[in-house]
Amino acid sequence: RPGDELVRIDGREGFDYQAAKNVLLGRQGTTVQVVFRRGAGAAGEPAGPSQGEEFTAVLLRGAADYVSMHAEAQNLRRANERLVKRNDELEARTAKMDTLEA
Repeated sequence: RPGDELVRIDGREGFDYQAAKNVLLGRQGTTVQVVFRRGAGAAGEPAGPSQGEEFTAVLLRGAADYVSMHAEAQNLRRANERLVKRNDELEARTAKMDTLEA
């Protein structure tokens, strides 16, 4: 937000604008860790880190469509994990029922 200061990018400090831009853009699909120091900001802005406090953001590099597809892929992986777990539970129940019927 306005007034925040860029402190570090991937643990390194002292970037001018062009160097920071180059490091932030990086290779699509990789992440970059960015540390900011909260500035005074404007009155009425939502609560967050206190003035002077540092906070970290991990950013995924890429075009908007790539980032969107990456997020959707993560959602699909999580859904698949839930379905695999549920399938395993149902198979265990079925095996138990087959044992009781025998």
